[in-house]
Order: sequence, then structure tokens, then C-alpha cells
Amino acid sequence: MNMDQIAHDLAVAYVNNRYGAEVTGELSVQSIGDEVTGNGAVKTERLPAADKVKHKLTKTGEKVIFGLMDKRQLSAVGYVVDPIFEQMIDDYYVAYARFHDLLQKRHADTDA
Repeated sequence: MNMDQIAHDLAVAYVNNRYGAEVTGELSVQSIGDEVTGNGAVKTERLPAADKVKHKLTKTGEKVIFGLMDKRQLSAVGYVVDPIFEQMIDDYYVAYARFHDLLQKRHADTDA
């Protein structure tokens, strides 16, 4: 396997771990001898669906309430995950470059 593929695989693993599911909550476990008991509650937070549309209130140009206020409606303005995806891509490229540099240094050290 070449250095580029290794750097790519490591960068993907890094991004996967960084943006993977987040688990929050409390858990209590007790053990006495071979008997284990416990209780608690945990919640898994996941990224929004890739196609979940982001909406924003926009003015329609119409006036309401005796012409004093602008009428507004929800309009699609993109996807909820777009900023997260952009950050994931940025993080991937930074991680890839860093892993590639480290692999090159290690390779140079072993050749010396």
C-alpha cells in the first residue's frame, strides 16, 4: 500500500471518529462477584440527514396587520448539514496533509 492511500485511510478514520455519533447520559454499573447490574439512560446524537432542508423566514413583499408588518414565509435556503460537511472536508484535507507529512518523515528516518 502506498503512502497516499495510507494517509487517505488515516484521514477518513480521523474524520469518522471526529464526526461520529455522540453519546450522552448517565450509566451506573455495579458488580458483585460474577453478578453485574446497572441502570441509567443514554442518548445518541447523530448528524442530521444529508438531505434535510434548511429553512429561513423571508419577506413576501406583502403587508399584514393594517400594512404595518411584512408578511413572511418559510423558504428553503440549503441543507442543514452543509456547514458540517464543509468542515468535514476541511478537516479531511488538513488530516491527510498531516498524516502524509508524518509518513514521509517516518519513511525518511527508516531509509537513513
